[in-house]
Amino acid sequence: MSETGDTRPLRGELPERVAKKQTWDDNLLRFSWLMWPRGLWLLWFVVLGSTALDYTSTVYALKFSPHPIFEANALARLAIQLGGFGGLALWDILKIGIYIALTMAINRVSARENRLGLGRFSSIVLLFYYSLFSLAATVNNILLSLP
Repeated sequence: MSETGDTRPLRGELPERVAKKQTWDDNLLRFSWLMWPRGLWLLWFVVLGSTALDYTSTVYALKFSPHPIFEANALARLAIQLGGFGGLALWDILKIGIYIALTMAINRVSARENRLGLGRFSSIVLLFYYSLFSLAATVNNILLSLP
């Protein structure tokens, strides 16, 4: 205790704030298990599968579409212009690498801060977001390649 009567621990947070953070973290952990009741490793298979579907549907649509279409993603379009479909595959691999790095960083920071619920929830939301838009792009590619 300091001379002014302050009972806060030095270089620490108030116990009420710590308890509130822990409650939020517990709620996020519960909600993340509701969103994805399996391990994160299984969600990575969904991400890899949706990426593979997006790649194959993009190649199919660009090669066999009766309509003149183009890649809407500017970076993917640049990869196709520079390296063809191999460049697009490299772009997809790089994209997956970026998502791996982001989820690893999120999990490390949350583990260091003892906020495992926040880390799991953030990783699931990030990977769900990617998979959802990748599958939407797949459906769009298939619809565009129909006569």
